[in-house]
Amino acid sequence: MKFTHSLIVLSALAVPLAWPTASGAQSTEARDLASNCFQCHGTDGRAEKGMPKIAGKDAKGMVEKMQEFRRSTEFKKVMTRHARGYTDAQLWLIGEYFESIPESGGD
Repeated sequence: MKFTHSLIVLSALAVPLAWPTASGAQSTEARDLASNCFQCHGTDGRAEKGMPKIAGKDAKGMVEKMQEFRRSTEFKKVMTRHARGYTDAQLWLIGEYFESIPESGGD
């Protein structure tokens, strides 16, 4: 019984060691936040017809645009509603994530 309990505890401690970290690659938090954009803007921001591609776009410009959407009073626009769901720090993570994605390839 004691061995089984120790094994469970050690397994739980080892799981975070397997998670990717933010080094040269993006953090899982950034990708998780950015994944909300994939439905409309395509996987990793490489949209198909009818939607803007956001992969490879300048992070600063994306954050400024999202802050502009957040200030908007046009509540029927989906981007106004999305922008209000993020903090500035989260918007920067999203912007930096998409800036790091090449405009084409990988799909």
